[in-house]
Amino acid sequence: MGSAIVQISQGRVPCNTIDRKLNVNGVFARFIETRYSGFFARVLQPGCIKEGDTLELMERTVNSPSVWMCSDVYFKREDLTKIQSMLELKSLSHEWKNRYRKILRSSPKGGSEDVSSG
Repeated sequence: MGSAIVQISQGRVPCNTIDRKLNVNGVFARFIETRYSGFFARVLQPGCIKEGDTLELMERTVNSPSVWMCSDVYFKREDLTKIQSMLELKSLSHEWKNRYRKILRSSPKGGSEDVSSG
């Protein structure tokens, strides 16, 4: 992206108040349904970014899950093996690793934690 190098480090979990803030019903539910809620990146190398610059994939770890897949595992909360495997991702943010740990601690059978808490 321009001369900067960034690394996608986590998906974005929208707050359940987004419908109210945007004055549109169903936005939050649609984010959860589609798993397309955005992402955050960490800056590996600062640089200049200007309008029109594009993102270019420079590197991807073999068998690395996509942001969509990480979000799907997070929102479904069904497969404890997949949740555990997310903790092994070096590039995943500490925030998301903590989210997965919380699921493992509080929901040994999966699926009982409320995802709408933002």
